[in-house]
Formats: sequence, C-alpha cells, structure tokens
Amino acid sequence: MEKTTSLEISERKLQSIPAEIGETGNSLTRLKIYRQNLGTLPAWIGRLAALEELNINGCFQNLKLPESMGNLSSLRAPTLSRIKMDSFPGWIGNLRNLQYLALINNTICEIPSFIKNLCNLRMLVIHGNPLKTFPPISGLSALETLYIAGTDISEIPEWIVSLESLKELFIHDNHLKDLPDSFGKMAKLETLYLDGNDILNLPNGFLKPAMLKRIEI
Repeated sequence: MEKTTSLEISERKLQSIPAEIGETGNSLTRLKIYRQNLGTLPAWIGRLAALEELNINGCFQNLKLPESMGNLSSLRAPTLSRIKMDSFPGWIGNLRNLQYLALINNTICEIPSFIKNLCNLRMLVIHGNPLKTFPPISGLSALETLYIAGTDISEIPEWIVSLESLKELFIHDNHLKDLPDSFGKMAKLETLYLDGNDILNLPNGFLKPAMLKRIEI
C-alpha cells in the first residue's frame, strides 16, 4: 500500500482531527488544515516526524497549538493564517530548521526575542497582526525576504542593516513615519515596497543600494 505524503483537510467543519493521521508520522510531509471548527490540535501532531510543510488556515476559534509541535524537527515551512491566536507560539523557537514562517491575519501583538534563534529562516511573513513594534529579528543573516504589512508598526530600527542577505523588503500598509539612515547600507536589497504608510521624508542615500531594482512608495 502506497504511503500518504500529502494530506488536505478542507471545508468539513471538523471538531477534531482523525487520530489515524498520527499513524502517518514517517511518511506525511505536507499537511493543510483549512476552515475547521477546531479548538485544539492533538498532542500527537508532534510525532509527525517527516512533516516539512504545515498550513493551518481559517480555524476561527481560539485555536490551541500543543507544545509538542516543537518536536517537528523536519518542519521547514509553517503557515498559520486566520487563527485567533493572541500570542506567538513558544514551540516555534525550537524549530531551528525553519526556512519559511508566515503569520497571517491573526491577533498577535508581539514577537518574542527567541525568533532570533531561527538562524536558517529565509522568508518571514507577518500580515494583518496588531504589532506595535518591529519584530526583534536582528542578526537573522540568512533572511532574504521580509514581509511585514497591515500592522500598527510606526518605526523601523537602525539595526535593519544587520539583515545582510535581505533582497526583498515589503513594509507597506503600516504606520511608518520615516525610515532609518541605514537603508542606504543594505547592499543586496533588490525590491522595496513602502506604499500605504505615513512617510513624508526619505533619508539621504535612500537609493544608494546598487542592486535596488523596484521601489513602490
């Protein structure tokens, strides 16, 4: 019998996840859970040892994500979208192999400092969350794409230049009033989206990055 490697649970309004899925731990690499009436995910989800991609979308209750998810050592790309989730899941800090992380249209107000432990992260997406301050991601030297939009952030820190691999920066539709002078030192930046903010003045050297190809203000 052929093993299941990809599974989508969609539009069925389930209140619990079938336990049989936990038996696919050595083969399941992709799991999508879409628009279910879940209040919690079972602890056994942390035993899906081969899971690389996880997409949880549109579970409108205050979904509880078990700490056992910190055992998903193969996980590379989780997307948590449209979940009533007030705090950043602590177990994410254990997933040092993450390359992609998306938090979309949740209710997260703050990103904790341990996000800096995700040293292999290449793309970070935070959209539609009521953040007040910029995520503490200084030193994420592998990060190539940063997407922060639809937040209450009003300031970008000077240390953004420490993101030395950054090629794409999408910071539109926030409440930014100005930009740090360090923008001119982001040598690898190719794409910059700033539209939908309250910026009146641009810093000197704003167009200095030699690689910059596309700007939207």
